[in-house]
Amino acid sequence: MALGKRTLSAQEEFYLRGVLQTATLAALMDSRRWAPGDLAFQGGTSLHLAHGSVRFSEDLDFLVRGGLSLKGLSREVAKRLRLPPDIASDLSVSVTPSRDQRNPHSFFVTLSGAKVIGSAKVKIELWQAPEQALQALALKVSTIASQTGQTFVPTLTLSEIFADKVFALGGRERIKPRDIFDLWWLCQQGVTSPSIELLRARLAIYPVQSGLELDAAQAWIQSALARLAELQAPEAVARAATDLRRWMPTSWPVDVNTVAPMVACATEQLQRGLALMRSLAELA
Repeated sequence: MALGKRTLSAQEEFYLRGVLQTATLAALMDSRRWAPGDLAFQGGTSLHLAHGSVRFSEDLDFLVRGGLSLKGLSREVAKRLRLPPDIASDLSVSVTPSRDQRNPHSFFVTLSGAKVIGSAKVKIELWQAPEQALQALALKVSTIASQTGQTFVPTLTLSEIFADKVFALGGRERIKPRDIFDLWWLCQQGVTSPSIELLRARLAIYPVQSGLELDAAQAWIQSALARLAELQAPEAVARAATDLRRWMPTSWPVDVNTVAPMVACATEQLQRGLALMRSLAELA
């Protein structure tokens, strides 16, 4: 240990990150007058905080209306951050300036101290989406508790997040086991298939990278076929289990036996997504 410094334990860092997530969420919602259709909470942290998933997540991810000015947003969030009184006095919060001219618009909120080794950090990402596409998404208002009160947050429904996850699983450059777990968890909640309408909406919201001259649907199909091959590889289950352990509570068993059904579920859903996307490509 460095002289005169203390080290954050894993337990304290985990607690601080959770506090920071809910405090930042409250500050963000209070940072401006958000009109209906301006913003939607999405991603793994929304599943954890708003829908009850057991999986831990780090970032706060949002869709925001394209054309909405987000200049100075991180500064306004910093002004409104309120942390509970039990936070150690040797820790302080800092907020990085926003990356204003990029999509996603992003910044970091960090709890750290000059005499503390380690920190808790939350990344906030706001993806600007076409207004018409964003308004078509189904939302619910979630009540998210924190140590300083309650926050009401427009949140994507499970069906919308399911479509996001299928689209992300196929469109990424590599498999993220977190997507595998999230799809399996969503299936346990009764969401069992993406719809062609919801996948069509994702093509309007998210870019699909391709080195070839392909339209968005064809580019996604090309990427998804590569991800499907990864999911079907013999080592896929073991790799997913290794990664998922850091995102799950210690009470949740994570091994090849528990993860195999998750990989099978993700494989099935990606195959369904491919079939739907092929239909969209034929209609284009």
